[in-house]
Amino acid sequence: KTNETPIILLDDVFSELDANARAKLIALLPESAQVIMTTTDSAILPNDKAIQARIAKLKVVGGMING
Repeated sequence: KTNETPIILLDDVFSELDANARAKLIALLPESAQVIMTTTDSAILPNDKAIQARIAKLKVVGGMING
């Protein structure tokens, strides 16, 4: 209704999905959207080069964000 692109929050959703389902979910996300994903295992993030180029990885250690 507002014609504004939403911020999409995905909290550790990838740990519940297999690789095929993760790829399908990523494909559904609009490129114009800001997506914030959390995970405890960065190895399950997509390896696609086009997707990797759009990812900024931040790590939280001891309550501090490291870029």
